[in-house]
Amino acid sequence: ALLFGLMTQLPFTDNKLGMRPEKANVLFCDYETDAETFERRLGMLVKGFNLPAVFLNYRRCYAPLTEEADSLQQIITAKQISFLIIDSISMASPESDLNKAGAATGIFKVLRQLKVTSFLVHHTSKDEWGANKKDKTPFGSAYFSNISRSVFEVVKEQEVDSNTINLALFHRKVNDGKLLKPAGFCLEFNDESQSTIITKKSVAEMLETAQRLPLSIQMANTLRHGGMTVKDLAEELEKSEGAIRKELHRHNKMFIKFGDLWALQETIALPENNGF
Repeated sequence: ALLFGLMTQLPFTDNKLGMRPEKANVLFCDYETDAETFERRLGMLVKGFNLPAVFLNYRRCYAPLTEEADSLQQIITAKQISFLIIDSISMASPESDLNKAGAATGIFKVLRQLKVTSFLVHHTSKDEWGANKKDKTPFGSAYFSNISRSVFEVVKEQEVDSNTINLALFHRKVNDGKLLKPAGFCLEFNDESQSTIITKKSVAEMLETAQRLPLSIQMANTLRHGGMTVKDLAEELEKSEGAIRKELHRHNKMFIKFGDLWALQETIALPENNGF
């Protein structure tokens, strides 16, 4: 969330992460940490990108968003805020039971009143989203996802005692437009320089996260190493042979058959970094 705030406030348009932010004054509503932690994390990002010092409007919040509405409206008007970040909406909810409809609808009513673009951070549940049984839904009421215009799931991978975190973003829902392809990033925290360096990373290179990619992309990444039979491909990806055959024929411009072996079309040109 802080990265998107930084990108938007500057705006940082010549970044190497593939992001093209539009200029907007940002207000970061923090329900989980404090100003000192916020400033430290922001400073580490600024150093990591070798950027000049940047100021982000910050507010440490305690009360439900329904009670903060008037104060936030005053700040938005005074500071000409057009991008609001809330971390996290579980703490901003007017209901202690997040499974109640009002836990979500109360927040979205306030956001509609404020009339600014909002970026909401929320936690995931143990429930499944869609056909992929590894996907997670937002915790609590279904209205958290139903009312949202666009929903991304962030998946983290980190080894024990490692200063590196891999993050994958999966676009789960959009009301207007197309779902975006998964995007992968690597975050390196340098304790000596007190900086955070973020680079793009292929989602396919993340062992656990790669299983969340569309099956056709998993197959393409596997076949990069050479042709395989349907049986071998199914065993490699732990899928049924029927599912593999269905994808092979559905994406007949991506795959080609030589005898019993399937391979990538020679003319296929996957996007750089697998497009993720």
